[in-house]
Formats: sequence, structure tokens, C-alpha cells
Amino acid sequence: MIAGFTGSSRGMSHGQCHVLKLLLKHYGVTRLHHGMCIGGDFQANNIARGLGIATVGHPPVNRSKYCPCVCDEVRLIKEYLVRNRNIVDEAEFLFVGPDQPEYLRSGTWSTKRYAEKIGKPFHILERGYIECLETQI
Repeated sequence: MIAGFTGSSRGMSHGQCHVLKLLLKHYGVTRLHHGMCIGGDFQANNIARGLGIATVGHPPVNRSKYCPCVCDEVRLIKEYLVRNRNIVDEAEFLFVGPDQPEYLRSGTWSTKRYAEKIGKPFHILERGYIECLETQI
């Protein structure tokens, strides 16, 4: 499965990272697309690569939060909203790693809303606790 990831530049909690790792394995993700920014994208990239999953970076035009992480492929530099839609469009499923409840003017949440609008399945990685997925997966 090809998955996308969108997350906060503040990064994911330990619990979110743990759940993402479990879900990447559970769904048999073979390729993970992300936005090449500091925080959540960097964490998701490292988790995926640690599991042997190929990563595809979609760098933003604004380099203030850019993270030059090691990716197997890198797409062309694009504006944030265009890049975020490309991540969703190239994936079969989207993982969302927010740092706070949904609000407007958030790249993470606008990416989730776009996935929802086009009918792309997604999973929100809740912050602050570790779900007991080991028994469910």
C-alpha cells in the first residue's frame, strides 16, 4: 500500500510515533509520501525507513521549515497547498499526526480535509496516549 503522511512541524508525541509504526506494519505500507518538513514529517520518514519502507519527499517552496531528510525519491518543490494535495493524490491512505484539535489555517488539518473531500481514507493519530493496538492488530 502507498500511504501519505501529514503532521505538525512541532512533531508527534511518543504515542503517535508508536501507533504510526504499528499501523505502517499492519497495513503493509511499501511507500510513504510526506512533506519533508521538520517535526512530524521527519519522524514519519525515520520510522518508515527503519521499517524498510521507501519514502517519497514532497519539499515545500518555503524553506523555513524544510528538513533535508534522506528519501528514496524527491518530488519537485511546490507551494504548501499544492504539495499537500499531491501527497494525498499519490497515496491510497493518509496518516494524520496533528499536535492539537482541528482548526482552520493549519496545513495538517487542511490536508486531512482535502483527503476527506475526495473520499480518501485516513487515520488520525491521536496525541497524548498510546492506543492498545498490539491486541487489535
